[in-house]
Amino acid sequence: MPPALSDLYEQASQIQSVDWYGIWIAIFLGVWLTARLAHRLGRWTVQRPIAVSLGRRIGYELPWLAQTIDISTACEVILVGVLLGANIVLLLVSAHGWADVQQRAAKLAVLNLLPLGTGLTFGLPAHLLGISRSAVAWLHRWFGRVMAAHSLLHGAIAIARADNPIPSMRHDWVPLLAAAAILMILPVTLHVVVRRHCQVVMRIHYLLAVTAMVALAYHTWDQGSDSRWQVVGAGALWIVLSFVAVSHAVFVQQRWSAGRPAVSIRPFHDLLRMDITVSPHWHIRPGQYVYLWLPHAGFRSCFQLQPFYVAYWDDAPGLRILYVLTRPRASSLSTRLYLCEWLHQRRQPALLLGPYGRSIDFSLFGTIVFIVEDIGMLRVLPYIRMLVQASEERRVMVRKLKIVWQMQDFEHQCWLGDWMQDLLDRDRGEFKILEFRLYYLTKTTSVDPGDAFGERIKLCQGPLMAGEIVQGHLSKRRGKLAVGVCARQSVRQQVHDVVQPRTGPDIKFFDLDLGPGHVREAPCRNKYTATAPASSDS
Repeated sequence: MPPALSDLYEQASQIQSVDWYGIWIAIFLGVWLTARLAHRLGRWTVQRPIAVSLGRRIGYELPWLAQTIDISTACEVILVGVLLGANIVLLLVSAHGWADVQQRAAKLAVLNLLPLGTGLTFGLPAHLLGISRSAVAWLHRWFGRVMAAHSLLHGAIAIARADNPIPSMRHDWVPLLAAAAILMILPVTLHVVVRRHCQVVMRIHYLLAVTAMVALAYHTWDQGSDSRWQVVGAGALWIVLSFVAVSHAVFVQQRWSAGRPAVSIRPFHDLLRMDITVSPHWHIRPGQYVYLWLPHAGFRSCFQLQPFYVAYWDDAPGLRILYVLTRPRASSLSTRLYLCEWLHQRRQPALLLGPYGRSIDFSLFGTIVFIVEDIGMLRVLPYIRMLVQASEERRVMVRKLKIVWQMQDFEHQCWLGDWMQDLLDRDRGEFKILEFRLYYLTKTTSVDPGDAFGERIKLCQGPLMAGEIVQGHLSKRRGKLAVGVCARQSVRQQVHDVVQPRTGPDIKFFDLDLGPGHVREAPCRNKYTATAPASSDS
């Protein structure tokens, strides 16, 4: 063996087995980022049949009982199994007594802390890794749970091995504080709690996380442990990612000569509308979201960094205007901005992080059907604009773009303002691909719904039968078909049950979330549940 390789082998043999856990995670992230960069540059691609087959197998949804423990698909089962298996093997294999297990548990707890340093938001890590924000949040939760389990095991063994447990616990109150903070994070991040009290949960989570990090840093440094550098590394990673996100917003997306972003807030037909003025160099794609920070909107608002999907944008001379519409009850920040009348119609300085998120490529589909409900229409509006514009420029293969929109009240079509007519005006070329079908349950206005609507906007009173509509398009399909849905769980389930069994190279199903911070409802166990009126807080 050459001397260089011999020295390298000797150094590698001296690395403890627990330390290889962090090394392999770093190698995996490096390979993933390299492969993603090569894929974006066109240097490496996955064969479509292989990708379709693999996606259908690992994307298989599990029964509702498994989803209650935060495991929804076969892919998540594999990932959780690998994560737990690797930690159990490194914890127990070749361990020489409880003292060795205690030491390994401490190291593994700190190593699992490193992936938790995601920065101010999940948006930047998700954007860099090319995965969804919800996937990063899911990994964050599971690494946190494994870290908490190791911390509990380390502390339990330390207390059990102590000659005088009570005096020992009084003396070592700092690690007990760290363990208590870590364990208290677990119940406040449960699915049911996050869904109902998202903003309150996040504040508690940040407070407990800071407490745990400070206590861990003091404990590891006081003990002279090698793990103190991993704790410092986790904190440094959080600071670096936060600095990169803010620097990108300040120095890259915005030019100093163009001024800083400003937001105008106002109520708009029972919604909260925010018009965000940015520089013309600010690039955004359909399906992307931004984090909005309003430092001058009040003491409580300045401590929130809320993600919002961009519904539409216009280009004016020397600037670009982004439009965000959301339910006032979608978050505590939205509620506060909606109720604070002194903020309305005033330009507020803001910091915009992003845009983040993946944009779905619909260019290869001949027919696209969007099934949307209530405010879900605003989720697909950027895709409609992009497809209409690309069709006029002959850059896509779309020949039919059908929008099926379920509204609670006919007045909700005013949410789009002039945007619907603007889209129809853009679609004046050879093909005229765009068609709207609006379903409304009630009508509070005295205006005849048939007035002022053209032939490409069809109105229907009553609930839509999503399954039947999608089934009709599947039976008459010619060429490639894409079906997207953004609605309540019962509507999603109807569309999913019809489309998912027939997905393949020519039929795709896209399940769009209502918002980047939206937590999905529990799966509907009765797949034949009838469509109900849209709720006001969907």
